[in-house]
Amino acid sequence: MRSTQAVRILEMFAVLLDGRTHPIEDFNVVREEFGVTKRTLRRDIQAMESVTRFRIDKSKQGSNGRTFWKSSFALIPRPDQKQKKTCAACKQPKLLEEFGADRGKHDNKSDRCKQCKHQYNKDWKASNRAHVNRYMRNYKRKQRKLG
Repeated sequence: MRSTQAVRILEMFAVLLDGRTHPIEDFNVVREEFGVTKRTLRRDIQAMESVTRFRIDKSKQGSNGRTFWKSSFALIPRPDQKQKKTCAACKQPKLLEEFGADRGKHDNKSDRCKQCKHQYNKDWKASNRAHVNRYMRNYKRKQRKLG
């Protein structure tokens, strides 16, 4: 999880989790206040639902009398929740284990499942055969020079 998302989620905790039921207008206000889309807000609320441990500790007292606080929380899926994601290629919902790693994504998982990614790579390699052959010739030539 990115730090900006964590900060946004903590701020949303303060706004939305005050122990009362919120009408949809409150969510629209929060969406406008934080400048997020409906999709981002939905993802953040789902992340808030999976928080199992949340702590705010007083970390230290400053010399000028200011108090510094340290917060920590763990996003751990509950045992009854099997986390799923929809593959962008085959449009099938699959378990997160069926997706490869991608650190550029918000959930650190690729958009395509491993099977679709494999098929995409195989098709690309077949349609770009000349490029692949040229690359491999150059690679092997460089390796012979090095070793």
